[in-house]
Amino acid sequence: NDPSNDCTQDCSGQWGGTAEVDSCGICGGDNTTCQDINCEEYNIISCSNEWQCVWDDDECEDVDCEDFSQSQCYQSNNCEWSNNECNEIDDDSGSGSGSGSGSGSGGDLKPGNSSSLKNKVKNPEIF
Repeated sequence: NDPSNDCTQDCSGQWGGTAEVDSCGICGGDNTTCQDINCEEYNIISCSNEWQCVWDDDECEDVDCEDFSQSQCYQSNNCEWSNNECNEIDDDSGSGSGSGSGSGSGGDLKPGNSSSLKNKVKNPEIF
């Protein structure tokens, strides 16, 4: 142990490294992963580059909080992690209505299914 050359580990575990945790909680991040984005403004290419968005029915939509992992949940401004699941933050806006009726099997939209909505379009090829 030589105090003249002591070094510490950075957030990635590299001794003497310079990586730091950004404001979004990402080691080595650039403070952009937790920015509030509007998926509806993106085209298919931009949409596929944002983990918070999914291309569905020819438009870019927000991925539901319930489809996020714990780390993704912490990075989203619209979601909160509670009781081992990610939930949308209730803003008490009181908006919304409907009867809740409907039918169908839900198909591949069940949580945990490897073909869930969040994986529907991944790196699409454009010709």
